[in-house]
Amino acid sequence: MNRGVLLGVVLLAAGCQAPPKLVEPFPEPSRSSGAWVVLEDRRPGWERAPFEGPVVSLYRFSRVSPNPWGRLQKATEAIVAELPDKPERVDVVVTSFRLVSKVAEAPPRTEEGGTVQVAGRNVGLLGTGKTGGYERTTYDMARSAQSAGDQKGAQNALSQLAFQGNAPSAGVQVGEAPAVELPEGPLDGLAPGAHCALRGVIRLTYPGGRDTDVPFAVLAGRPNETGSRYWGETLEQATQLAMVQFTREVRRGVGLPPRE
Repeated sequence: MNRGVLLGVVLLAAGCQAPPKLVEPFPEPSRSSGAWVVLEDRRPGWERAPFEGPVVSLYRFSRVSPNPWGRLQKATEAIVAELPDKPERVDVVVTSFRLVSKVAEAPPRTEEGGTVQVAGRNVGLLGTGKTGGYERTTYDMARSAQSAGDQKGAQNALSQLAFQGNAPSAGVQVGEAPAVELPEGPLDGLAPGAHCALRGVIRLTYPGGRDTDVPFAVLAGRPNETGSRYWGETLEQATQLAMVQFTREVRRGVGLPPRE
């Protein structure tokens, strides 16, 4: 075959390749004081699809640095290093991890001919009760996704409201470990600003197969004092605060004294 034709075929084949998919870094298992520290991402699919809307936006973790996953791993390693009874393995199963910004509320939505309902419920009642904050935030995300033209993201968010107890069960697959049901995180009353929300369960596995489960639920928020539309600095502050709250909550759960 003519070399020029062959080169053209190669270039044409290369041009037909799909663009590379953005994959955010996720930490490999690490060691802390002889124990394995393993992170597991069990977030629902819609939390992995960032979008920007007129009210609520959900961001990729690359918006802040260092990456929040790496910070979570480092915070866990520091806690494990102080444990007097060392586990063999520590699994951090994350069922929700969000970087969210919220601006001032948009005008209330009105519908001709009746009230708007989601999952058989009046939208006006969302935001009340035990899981109200989570429901209200999820609905706001769905509304923002729809306004931005992201119909798939809106549908995925709205589907979460069709179930009671939106947090997936967190069971670490170490052999046939039982599922650990988690309570709803403290996601009520989101004010305008940046928020880092994190919840899940830590499982400490000790020699002989003994397990200890420590659930955590964290919500850290900061106002956008700079007024920047990029939100970078405010998201960074919220992430830092979330790691402080995570450390405090997990230390309490494993019986370590609070830091000075």
